[in-house]
Amino acid sequence: MLFAVTGFLIVAVTSVLSDQLEVHLTDHKTNVTDTKFCSAETASFGSSYLFWSMQGIVVNTSPMNACHSVQPPPHLRNDSLAWIALVTRDSSLSTGCPFDVKVLNAQTAGYNAVLVQNYKDNLIIMQSSRFGSRVHIPAAMVTLACGTVLGERFSYSVAAERYSLNFEVPFPFDFHVYVISFAVIIGVCLLLSLLVWVSQAESNPCSSCHNNL
Repeated sequence: MLFAVTGFLIVAVTSVLSDQLEVHLTDHKTNVTDTKFCSAETASFGSSYLFWSMQGIVVNTSPMNACHSVQPPPHLRNDSLAWIALVTRDSSLSTGCPFDVKVLNAQTAGYNAVLVQNYKDNLIIMQSSRFGSRVHIPAAMVTLACGTVLGERFSYSVAAERYSLNFEVPFPFDFHVYVISFAVIIGVCLLLSLLVWVSQAESNPCSSCHNNL
């Protein structure tokens, strides 16, 4: 039974430490949230855990690839919303810069997080060069399709502060199947324990008789 509980906890913790994020889009005008807007892959550097408690507004950075000094966010915030920089990934380092340079430039400009739009529709774990240790904000990659829609329809420059993003770690299992499986394991462990106890009792039926003599 102890092994069953330990296995359950190991799998649960592993799922929480996933590099994948679900990106949720909220329309503050209609108060509707799209919980399956798109997915993101967190970087190997920066404070990715900050995504889990963050809600923010997307801003198209200038320059878009953030390889040089980035223009700051539209204004200082006095609420709980964050500024999320949307930057583009370079197809070649000869014409661009490493991921950690992009994020560091956005951080220096005053952004709270960075989403890097890939140049194709897949996700990778962004690695750092020599500036990763200086990055303290979270960063994640989104696909070309996701980044394009964010920049063209849901960014600050297009819709002001009507839309915001928040992030969740997806649970990689069907919850109901997971609970049922765990219950079956516990049931089997209890049954085996009962059978062992009955077997021991039958093998020594008078173990308590000697105490009465």
